[in-house]
Amino acid sequence: MQLDGLLFFLLMLCIGYGVARLKLVSAQAADVLPGVLINVCYPGMVLHTFTSADPRSLLTTGLPTVAATLAVTLALFFASLLLFRRTPRERRAYWRFVTGIGNVTYAAIPLLSVFLPERALLLCIIHGAVQDFLIWSLYHPLFLGSSAGNRRELIVRTVTNPCLLAAVAGVVLAAFGLKLPSFLQLTVDTLSSVTSPLALLLLGMLIHRYGALSWRRDRSAIVYSLLKVIALPCLLFFPLRAFLDTQTALLLAILFGSPAPLTGVVWSKEYGGDAELAVHCTIASTLLFLAAAGGAMLLLFHFGVF
Repeated sequence: MQLDGLLFFLLMLCIGYGVARLKLVSAQAADVLPGVLINVCYPGMVLHTFTSADPRSLLTTGLPTVAATLAVTLALFFASLLLFRRTPRERRAYWRFVTGIGNVTYAAIPLLSVFLPERALLLCIIHGAVQDFLIWSLYHPLFLGSSAGNRRELIVRTVTNPCLLAAVAGVVLAAFGLKLPSFLQLTVDTLSSVTSPLALLLLGMLIHRYGALSWRRDRSAIVYSLLKVIALPCLLFFPLRAFLDTQTALLLAILFGSPAPLTGVVWSKEYGGDAELAVHCTIASTLLFLAAAGGAMLLLFHFGVF
């Protein structure tokens, strides 16, 4: 079943790439789908996961995930401050951003959803939510050059985030043992089931847009991809394992190895950074992550780790 799921993952990527290449859908679809996923589908997945999970399991696994995600991301944030202090200004903010942040939403979760049960997917969602908060509080000011005026934006984005609102609703329902009406539960379950296919279609369309082979001559993008996707998870697993169980430590290590986020491309374009470098890093690390993480999950299932 894991092999079938991986083949489904690859096939959906090919379909997304194909419909973009053959212009079967508008090129603007890739600009619209992220909003649909973030504001509609992912909240449905969050609410579905909370309403179908054991409340005790949420407490025992969710809080350690929050703590580990905060600790590692902050450590990478300050390490990147030293590592890239002499990097050219147009690249400095980008390198710091993609060191600690990965494309969990559009790359890691769609791939891992092929293999993992809902409990494990919830950890992915929690990890992504914590990093979303840090993206706007720590990393966005790096591109702006100043944090002035960003606090209000952070507060508004945080308290109105549909995924956060869905998580709060899910916690309340789980804590008090409440059930959604059957028609609402059906709607939530259906939204959850469509999330992964839609995210994979989007990823395939974006790979076509930016060029699947555009990174081949960019040495910086290749080195970054190898360090982020392969080296970083290997380095993080052992410290994480000292505080977490093996499965959670492995999952978080894989998540921290997620490829460069698409947000880096958008911010580099908007704030005068090196947009070409951002595109190359995004494509190269995404392709490597799909191959490496997919292969790793097959092996982990084969040896009974998951």
